[in-house]
Amino acid sequence: MKLDKLIYLIISLLIIGYISWSFFYPVGESLLPEPSGRFKVGQTELYLTDSSRQERDSIGHRQLKLQIFYPAEAIRGERSPYIEKAALDIVKQDLSKFSGLPIEQFNYLGSLQSHSFISAPIATDSKTYPVIIFSPGWGMPVSLYFSLLGDLASHGYIVVGIQYPYVTNPVLFPDGRIIKGLQNSDAEQKQKELQIWVKDISFVIDELDRFNHSDLDNPLKGRLAMLRIGLLGHSFGGSVSIEACQQDWRCRSVVDIEGKLYQTTESDKPVLFIVAPHSVEVLQPIKDITKTSKSISYIELEGAKHGSFTDLYFIVKFDKDKLPSLEVLKGIQQTRGLLLGFFNEYLVDKLGPNLMEQK
Repeated sequence: MKLDKLIYLIISLLIIGYISWSFFYPVGESLLPEPSGRFKVGQTELYLTDSSRQERDSIGHRQLKLQIFYPAEAIRGERSPYIEKAALDIVKQDLSKFSGLPIEQFNYLGSLQSHSFISAPIATDSKTYPVIIFSPGWGMPVSLYFSLLGDLASHGYIVVGIQYPYVTNPVLFPDGRIIKGLQNSDAEQKQKELQIWVKDISFVIDELDRFNHSDLDNPLKGRLAMLRIGLLGHSFGGSVSIEACQQDWRCRSVVDIEGKLYQTTESDKPVLFIVAPHSVEVLQPIKDITKTSKSISYIELEGAKHGSFTDLYFIVKFDKDKLPSLEVLKGIQQTRGLLLGFFNEYLVDKLGPNLMEQK
């Protein structure tokens, strides 16, 4: 299916009511997109230590926290909090700065629940499920991407979100440590972090493979299809995902949402760029790389903003009596459809829209 036909189909479905207000329902005091797949969504966490690398504080080894969403059995159970209690104050401060709204306006986040269930039994429809490793934007918690990540899980993907200490704000560890994100985000710092994150992703793949054959008590043990791995990232996380996929042979395909190119100038793997309208400086390198290979393509979503690929426009109440705009609803559904079509084709080999057909 041509790219323009795919976009036309998505917009047509929106117009005829594929997305209605029933697509959302109140959770806590807010509105969050409900996953569209046939599976419920389970959630679990893993904590990793890379003994081969020192952390920047020189007092220990590099540690990571993984927030994992996966297809689950239809059960009644405890829903996951949308924001962890210990992280609430920091997240509220960041949202207040982002929106210009008083911090008190975000008190409702304490009662906000996700559409995922803690440690729910993994779905039994398949012996294993393909894996998507997700990297968030600079400073952004993984949980603020549930609209996209939870949706992928509901369609049969195990989505592994990496919380990167000293950039993700904050990262919580079981021993009570709360590591806040760096304030410095200049170009030099981002170049350093890019290399750290690329190594983190390869380490995570190593550990997931080891975990898959371990004796740990976890619902995902033995259920990860480690030969079907894709990478996904937003903003800086998208930039990192592109680099990591080129450097690690185990990555089969990658989607970069709104991440600029740092080093990669070509790719022999399927790549999809999803971007909002930008300046020539941002878009031109992406347009140039699409000319180097038939496996690379990009889609520019008109009306999208950098933050509209996150949950920000659902949880930030600029007007407490106003529902999310139709543009926000259309944008998140378009992005969901593009991600699902791409990964279905290149990780699951399902018959779906060929996003690379139009060059």
